[in-house]
Amino acid sequence: MPEIASPNSNTTRDGTKTDLGNMGWQSDLASSYNLVGDVLRAQGKLAEALKAYRDSVAINERLAAADPSNAGWQRNLSVSYNQVGIVLSAQGNLPEALKAYRDGFAINERLAAADPSNAGWQRELAVRYGNVGSVLQAQGNLPDALNAYRDALTIRERLAKTDPGNTGWQSDLASSYNLVGSVLQAQGKLAEALKAYRDGFAIMERLATADPSNAGWQRELAVRYGNVGSVLQAQGILPEALKAYRDGLTIRERLAKTDLGNMGWQSDLASSYNLVGDVLRAQGNLPDALKAYRDGLTIRERLAKADPSNAGWQHNLSVSYNQVGLVLQAQGKLAEALKAYRDGFAINERLAAADPSNAGWQRELAVRYGNVGSALQAQGNLPDALNAYRDALTIRERLAKTDPGNTGWQRELSLSYANVGFVLRAQCNLADALKAYRDSLAIRERLANTDPGNADWQADLARSYSLLAPVYEKLDNTAEALIALRKGREILATLVAIAPSNAQWKNYLAWFDGQIAQLEGRATEAGKN
Repeated sequence: MPEIASPNSNTTRDGTKTDLGNMGWQSDLASSYNLVGDVLRAQGKLAEALKAYRDSVAINERLAAADPSNAGWQRNLSVSYNQVGIVLSAQGNLPEALKAYRDGFAINERLAAADPSNAGWQRELAVRYGNVGSVLQAQGNLPDALNAYRDALTIRERLAKTDPGNTGWQSDLASSYNLVGSVLQAQGKLAEALKAYRDGFAIMERLATADPSNAGWQRELAVRYGNVGSVLQAQGILPEALKAYRDGLTIRERLAKTDLGNMGWQSDLASSYNLVGDVLRAQGNLPDALKAYRDGLTIRERLAKADPSNAGWQHNLSVSYNQVGLVLQAQGKLAEALKAYRDGFAINERLAAADPSNAGWQRELAVRYGNVGSALQAQGNLPDALNAYRDALTIRERLAKTDPGNTGWQRELSLSYANVGFVLRAQCNLADALKAYRDSLAIRERLANTDPGNADWQADLARSYSLLAPVYEKLDNTAEALIALRKGREILATLVAIAPSNAQWKNYLAWFDGQIAQLEGRATEAGKN
């Protein structure tokens, strides 16, 4: 029902200035700031959204301080902190986002403890655990993120069990399984991740089947197909991954067709085309992959044109250009690939320039420098490729320095050092290439030691050893080359023992065995001579 001002009133919500002591009106004003912030955030205007949310926080902090026993005002304050955290997280300001989320969490934890039978407080507490977990995951703190997500899962399992017919709680439970799965996948625990994703999928499939007309359930089911597909893809089970992605695509095509003006559904559809393209590219089916990526690109160009100020849609468009570039590069069409990469780069450069404090945009710009560098390197333009890689390295060094605990940024920094090393090695600048590779290795060793159970980080470390070996060999240091290869092989052997069905790791282990055998053979021959 719309709000109707009293005929005797001389104020709207903004008219709270006429009666600063009217706490109800102050609370209404805070709610309005939140609503304005929601729209600005949806438009990608993060700085303006943050200001609106902080205006709401300021009011809600005053109200909560004036009456600490008012649970409603305490709860409103936690919501405002949460909204601030969402924007800060989107801006890549993860330390401040985590603080905001934890401020909201502390309030919800008190409310839930004071009234354990209040299912509403329990449900919100689970949401806050999820918020905290999302930032910890983005920072690469996967063990703590997993703990937070599992705390949320425990609450949601309890709520869902108390009322199995409550579809909202069932949906929340499916979301928790999804979040747990995402961390397990990031840790390289693919079998466990797949189980978590399938537990969430089973719930959403039941909900969507029970109410086929519920577009929300259908949309969520498409997301779950994507989750399952992503793990299958990581496991190298590409036919099943493709089937899962196409099942999600079918749902999204149907939804998009029922409401052509629903831009959210159009955006979802573009994402599904990209996922299908990823698997087709991995299968070596480059023509079909390119078609899928271009189908997604067409949608994203239309969305970005419809709302040029929407930073999120602009970013998505840059991603599509990047995907198209990857296929063109794989097809050997380097000039076309470079153009696609530069089209994506131009968008990210504008986003980063418009909001220099947005670490997310800075990170994406570094990725685009890397794409451009890879195409230039493939063209044999090594000086320009090195410049592009070093531009990416500069950004990543700056990001890593601002948040040394962010393991994701540390990992990307190690990649930049490796890219620089590739070009230096190709230029026969072996001394500098060795230094770049060692800088990359040092980061990867730290990460692998921080979380020995993270299979992806262990695989990264093995990759670093594989890069060092040929440089040592070129420098006639066969002993060091063999040491590096044997260390890499030891890591891969452990990974294959843990996941014997992972074809990628098995192939990589065979590569190490081959390299070691060749080098040992050459060393033996040299010894005879």
